[in-house]
Amino acid sequence: MASSIDATKPVSGSPTTSSVRSNFAAAESEINSLQTGAAVAFGHVVSDGSGTQDVSDCVGVTSCTISGSTFLIVLSAAVASTTSMVVVATGNFGIASSTVSVDQTSTTEFTLVWAVASTGVATITSGLDFNFIVMDAG
Repeated sequence: MASSIDATKPVSGSPTTSSVRSNFAAAESEINSLQTGAAVAFGHVVSDGSGTQDVSDCVGVTSCTISGSTFLIVLSAAVASTTSMVVVATGNFGIASSTVSVDQTSTTEFTLVWAVASTGVATITSGLDFNFIVMDAG
């Protein structure tokens, strides 16, 4: 996004009130837009296959559980709506690249389902690791 803030305002000498206010309005709008899209949760989780994962390397996450190749992530705070939740995730199983599908099940939960990229087959639970970022675009 290109900035609407005019770095030449206010002009030196005799600045006008309207030019200063216009610049402050542009700055406010840009700051509000950035805050709306700010990350509400992020982290790194490694599965040992036990079902409950350590979320100490996560921010904004209450819990992470796993069933098969599906991770259920529970956020500490709700996003505006399931349609405003934006999840970006990457994962690996050893050196095999994985694909992920994301399903926002509520304003505080989403699931990540992993599969081996080359075969599309769900991976086993032990040794899966992933990084994720959750943003609220609403």
